[in-house]
Amino acid sequence: MDARQVCTNTASLPNHSLGDAIHRAKELGFHAIELLAFDGARHSQGQLAGFWFNRMTEAERDNLFRITRVFDRIAVHLPFFELPLFSYDPEMRAFCRQQLKIGIDGCAFLGATVGVVHAAARAGMACRDFWPLMLDTFRELADHAGERNVLLGVETGYPNTIRDFTHLIFDVDRTNFGAAIDVGHFRGYQDHEVRPESYGTPDAAEKYNDCLIETIEILGDRNVHFHLHDVRAEDWRDHRMVGTGIVDYPRLFDTLRKIGYRDLLSFELEEPNAIDALKQSKAFVERRIQN
Repeated sequence: MDARQVCTNTASLPNHSLGDAIHRAKELGFHAIELLAFDGARHSQGQLAGFWFNRMTEAERDNLFRITRVFDRIAVHLPFFELPLFSYDPEMRAFCRQQLKIGIDGCAFLGATVGVVHAAARAGMACRDFWPLMLDTFRELADHAGERNVLLGVETGYPNTIRDFTHLIFDVDRTNFGAAIDVGHFRGYQDHEVRPESYGTPDAAEKYNDCLIETIEILGDRNVHFHLHDVRAEDWRDHRMVGTGIVDYPRLFDTLRKIGYRDLLSFELEEPNAIDALKQSKAFVERRIQN
């Protein structure tokens, strides 16, 4: 592992313009960046800067290309807010796929190595009830990405068991399709069987980390991207500053070394003091990589 793998999502820098967020990331010493291929969204700390690739003028595209050349590598988080990818309505499903394809085209334009996508639940149904639809959808998107030399990574969170999530990655059966592991998105996984009243106990934290590590080990070289942050012990609130919660980072990095992980490690933070949180998280992670 290498400190140059460490990057930040611009979502860690809320209330900045996209240009300012990119500039700040470079100023903080990051060699890679993750951009949002959507705009107008918010999280708990404010407005998030991104872009709609199909709504940009040629000059705007060229400017975004130019200002991101200061980074060795780029990742892109594709749209997912208000995007019911597996809607009951076939016209809505087609619209969602088209939005993601536009985002993938943005990845290719910027030379991004990976586009991150979310699977989505379907109201009233278990994931296995619409499994063929999920496979067909992600195969179509992976093929679109593959034609543009882009990896596609599905973020953890849904399906919400180790078995179903890992089966999804392997069943899609595309060489450019893998997992984007978000270390804070295992709260809803049925595998650790932890009730909220048990949060804050060592046993609960151990089960959480067991779930995280088992998923990574099963996937092996199908791990194509990581989102780093921490999970607060008392309520399992995620997107905290790294090193302040229950994620076992020494164990995580040992596992990443064992599987030979060489792709990006991207911060996704929601902290009031965004700059300080990024600085401290970056220093924490780089020390452990060096060790």
